[in-house]
Amino acid sequence: MSRVIYLLVLGMLAAAALARAQTGEIGVAGGYGTIAAEDISYQSFGFAGVEVCGRCDKGFAVFGEYSHWFAGPSRGITSFDLVAGGLRIQGRRRIRPFFDAGLAVGRDAFTYSGGRDAHTNWGAVLAGGVAIPIGERFYVRPQFRVYALTGLHFAIGGGAVFGIRF
Repeated sequence: MSRVIYLLVLGMLAAAALARAQTGEIGVAGGYGTIAAEDISYQSFGFAGVEVCGRCDKGFAVFGEYSHWFAGPSRGITSFDLVAGGLRIQGRRRIRPFFDAGLAVGRDAFTYSGGRDAHTNWGAVLAGGVAIPIGERFYVRPQFRVYALTGLHFAIGGGAVFGIRF
């Protein structure tokens, strides 16, 4: 991984620590999606990651996420690491629909007939879904995310986050 991704992950951890002083959430994410690049057709991937949210009891909150997208051995993109953060606009009732918009950076690893290579790509993330409470402190958040990155990379995924409010 490049230094940029390490710095963004450290930034997310710092944001999580700051969110601890306020109402925050942290959860694990998983799902399934597809990725395309300028010279590679769409490929299917599974993904897993973490998500944090600060000031999540408000209508406007901040979010951060890291996800690792993985595919079986093949030619084309074999893995993709994504870090994103931005603004979350959400409802304030018990079941809360939300919309995320922010910046993202991704690092792909791919194989081709001549060997292996990797690139770092910058762009944006848009997402939407709904947070459904499970008891007093836990929640599940079905969601759909779209990433548009340089190099004509597009990642589209659907999944869920299971987390805890603190």
